[in-house]
Amino acid sequence: MRTVRNCVFETNSSSCHVVTLMSDDELEDLKNGDLLLIVYKSQGEKVITRTITKFRFEYEIQECQFCYDYETHEKKYVDIDHKIRESLAENLWNLLTARTHSKVEDYNQKLDNIFEMYELDKSFVDEVRDYISNVQDSYSVEFLLSNMVDYDTQHGEIQHFSCHEVEC
Repeated sequence: MRTVRNCVFETNSSSCHVVTLMSDDELEDLKNGDLLLIVYKSQGEKVITRTITKFRFEYEIQECQFCYDYETHEKKYVDIDHKIRESLAENLWNLLTARTHSKVEDYNQKLDNIFEMYELDKSFVDEVRDYISNVQDSYSVEFLLSNMVDYDTQHGEIQHFSCHEVEC
């Protein structure tokens, strides 16, 4: 990698890269378990890291109520009581944030147990599982944090930057 233009990330590599830029507050929240990282392909084949707060996570779980039914091959809306949805989101959030700090033994079984606590439509569960499959685990978060470089902004703030190759 070489600098061609200031403030522009460029490589001559043909592989995909995950670029992560975080503020001091976001980095602190990630370390405290108040933030999740989701890495996914979007905007063509760009690989993007998004930070997710608990509020945003609950919203995304709610949005999963608009899901695809693989049996009928149609989009549908699944009506779920808001208290059940909030409880589900809370349980999933706790499991996923724990997983960002250390390996969770029997993670898949614990995930299954959470879904089994509620009588949920299969299409909704599939949609939620697909959404949370992109939440990064402790290995990914540790790797990202170990590769962070700090940069001062023009406004005197510090931005934390990380870039690493991923399989496309």
